[in-house]
Amino acid sequence: MSKLVKVDPIKATVEDPVDETGPEVGQWYWVEYENRDHPLLECVVHVGSNYVRFEGVGGGTTRVHFDEFDGITRREHDPDSHIDERIAQLVDLDD
Repeated sequence: MSKLVKVDPIKATVEDPVDETGPEVGQWYWVEYENRDHPLLECVVHVGSNYVRFEGVGGGTTRVHFDEFDGITRREHDPDSHIDERIAQLVDLDD
């Protein structure tokens, strides 16, 4: 049995644990985009025959083909902590 390790998504490296089961609906991933300086946390909403469809927290969707999937995505095993942290940051802005 492998040991689960909490990984900072911004500092993740190729040495991070690899999920060999493939993406499943409901899993969260960090997705890197060419036009952004940091990855976005997005949820798998559909797995097709050759692509994965993600939905971001803002409601937008993206299709990532399997041939580029491993190069631009990183699985997030604890999305709730990142979502809660972001909510706290936004609440602090309102104060």
